[in-house]
Amino acid sequence: MGYLGEEIRKLGFGLMRLPRKSNAIDVEQVKEMVDLFMEAGFTYFDTAWAYAGSGDAIRQALVERYPRERFQLATKNAAWINCKTKEEAYAQFDTSLAQTGAGYFDFYLLHNLGEGRTRYFDEYDMWNWVQEKKKAGLIKLCGLFLPLHAGRAGGASSSSSGGGICPAADQLCRLGEPGGPVQRLL
Repeated sequence: MGYLGEEIRKLGFGLMRLPRKSNAIDVEQVKEMVDLFMEAGFTYFDTAWAYAGSGDAIRQALVERYPRERFQLATKNAAWINCKTKEEAYAQFDTSLAQTGAGYFDFYLLHNLGEGRTRYFDEYDMWNWVQEKKKAGLIKLCGLFLPLHAGRAGGASSSSSGGGICPAADQLCRLGEPGGPVQRLL
């Protein structure tokens, strides 16, 4: 996938659910998994502020063990989770950066837009804020994450007569309208 200025293979390492041992993330097993992933030529890792413990685990398993230029690290901002102010939303970035120790993020995604969640990104001016972080060199590429789950919000699912058409696709189209969130990120 060289179209983003990065040569990234099509498989990424998601850090949402990591192996556990004695109710804690098994960092030694994560190290083995990271090593196998890197040895196979894959370099894209995905974490998020909301993935409890994943930032610290990826710092130990990847960031402290591999040169920074050998991997791409993505994380996400979920301004709609327990954020009552823009400062609380912005703090998700600082927390992720500190936990991972990565120095910067290759990809920073505004997470799970659509339905009633997009308003938080608007109210907290996240669109301009990510651009400022990008100019400061703390984010290489910024974007948004809109899961296209069939069946969300009472829409069609693959088992219904809707034929698997995702209602969220309509939301994505509206987000891309002139002056909409997608346009503000460009």
